[in-house]
Amino acid sequence: MHQTNDSEASGTAGDPLPMYLHRRGRHYYFKRKIPAGLEQAFPDHKEQVWQTLDTEDMSEALPRLAQAVEDFERTVTRFKASKVPRVQRGLALAKSAAATTPYLMLAHVEPLLKQRAHEFWTYFDIARPLHKTPEQRQELQAWVQRDLATYREMAVANDYDGMEFLAPLLLKAAKLNAPPKSDARRRLLRELLRQEIEQCETLIATLNGAVADEPPPKPVAPRSLPTLLTLHESWRRRQDRKRTVATFERTVLEFHGLHGPLPVEAIGKDHTRQYRDELIKLDVTKATIENKIGYLGTLFRHGQRELVERLKDNPFECIDFAGARETGADEDRRPFEEHELQLLFNSPLYTQGYRPSGQAREASYWLPLMGAFTGARREEIAQLRVADVQRVDGSWCLKFTDQAPHQKLKTPGSLRRVPIHTELIQCGLLAYVSEQRVAGNERLFPSLRNDNENETWSSAFGTWFGRYLDDLSLTDARLDFHSFRYNFKQTCTLSDIGDEVKDALAGHWEGGRSGNKNYMRRSQRQYPYPKLIKAMDLFHYGRLDLGHLHVRDPFEGIDRL
Repeated sequence: MHQTNDSEASGTAGDPLPMYLHRRGRHYYFKRKIPAGLEQAFPDHKEQVWQTLDTEDMSEALPRLAQAVEDFERTVTRFKASKVPRVQRGLALAKSAAATTPYLMLAHVEPLLKQRAHEFWTYFDIARPLHKTPEQRQELQAWVQRDLATYREMAVANDYDGMEFLAPLLLKAAKLNAPPKSDARRRLLRELLRQEIEQCETLIATLNGAVADEPPPKPVAPRSLPTLLTLHESWRRRQDRKRTVATFERTVLEFHGLHGPLPVEAIGKDHTRQYRDELIKLDVTKATIENKIGYLGTLFRHGQRELVERLKDNPFECIDFAGARETGADEDRRPFEEHELQLLFNSPLYTQGYRPSGQAREASYWLPLMGAFTGARREEIAQLRVADVQRVDGSWCLKFTDQAPHQKLKTPGSLRRVPIHTELIQCGLLAYVSEQRVAGNERLFPSLRNDNENETWSSAFGTWFGRYLDDLSLTDARLDFHSFRYNFKQTCTLSDIGDEVKDALAGHWEGGRSGNKNYMRRSQRQYPYPKLIKAMDLFHYGRLDLGHLHVRDPFEGIDRL
């Protein structure tokens, strides 16, 4: 964005010029910063596009300006479409799978044995009426005795290959592949031999008068064993944050993409370590790797509680992250510098009446100001209702809550009241709130919508705000809306506001949840409000000057609130 300087005349009678319109001498020009990475789209320009509109007349310049803006956007769109998409850094994602891996694993052995036992005793139960007489039973017993003797000889010789007549039938029915010399196939053959001996002995005892057990129930098919994706589907039913659900699911599909859809019972620490090592190779930071493996550990614990009681040790716990790259200082978010805040609040959004089209209209003006003077998260502000602006103990405050159906809180400590800073009142926040109430709007920023994948109210604003920072040449990747939260905390410290009060203002204080206060209602587990008022009176941004944003009557219409 451009600010008019002494060498550039304004429009008519000193009025500010529209965005991207400038005048040199007597002629009007189109001027716009070239976004980072798109320099090749404008080979005849450096950093900025300067284009004459060939007129001295404002009425002629405006339609030509609109055409120049449209041509600029078209050039950017075509250039992006012509480039080969960059490969996303990360592991390949598996497609959603309804079954486990088609290769025999140790976790499949037990279900295959149960499948065989079910078939064995079901067949005997059906054949029982055919062996009513002593002669018929003796004939069957002799046949079983011969098989039992053969099986015992195989066991003495450790000859498990004799079960190869049976294993392929089970594997084919279960749609499993087992390489001939694999450990899993060897285990299956050995356990089949053990089971056949036990079943023959039990059948002989039954033929000699022992009470027969009921046939075992039909077991779960081996390839229907629960996977991490199964655990995720169960876990997500109790979650209401779509972004969190999507993040967990992406991690599961990433893990499946590396290892295949393993049964959870087959996942071991070696699988986790390999996943960790692949992420390290991709230069993923240590904090991100810890988070990803933590997500999988959460799903595994859910499975232990809700789905698969036989699950034992969690393979995603006690993992060493040595060798992973620590997050570099240049990759962290950072607060805005004071001169950057001044640049933002002197920009056309605040001095020339510029408003973006689309959802971000009212929010574009107020969210940056409120973020800087409340430390609230972007979504917390975007989802506010008019009713959340309240007067408590004679002081105006914002109530960050999840009382309305469309409202959500990140943590229990996020439920709080934050006194409205005098600077926000002077800038007309209360007057704006009154306007929304008179207009019959329930929500403070009625143009924002949450009809997006994550059902967040601030999505469109966030996209616009990032682009607006770029237009202001605030292109440091560490700057975004969350930087206001850093500014707020930093300024609290510089204003001699203690850590406990600072945490209460920022939504990190959860002291009211412990001890003998647990019986209290959530609304009563609040930090003492008078202390918050005193803290906000101390809060001050050095030399930041917002005098040009002050309104004539900041309390206009408050009787309607």
